[in-house]
Amino acid sequence: MSSRLLDDKDRVIVLATDGVWDVMKNEEAIALASSATPSQAAAEVVRQAASRWDQQMPGRRDDVTAVVADLAHPDLQTPLA
Repeated sequence: MSSRLLDDKDRVIVLATDGVWDVMKNEEAIALASSATPSQAAAEVVRQAASRWDQQMPGRRDDVTAVVADLAHPDLQTPLA
């Protein structure tokens, strides 16, 4: 487990099960997450991960679940003191 503080350069967070990370690199998931609305991006991460499982290991698939959080959403912005 690791942790780090978020800063103003962080725009999205992708939370996903190991079934996603087994077939997709972090950079790929972030690229997908940055190119659409959070719900569309999460659906695309899941779609691509499921497709990769089907291609790489026919008949076998791990759980593929993803959530994308938009850290740049105005509701999440805090005013500077």
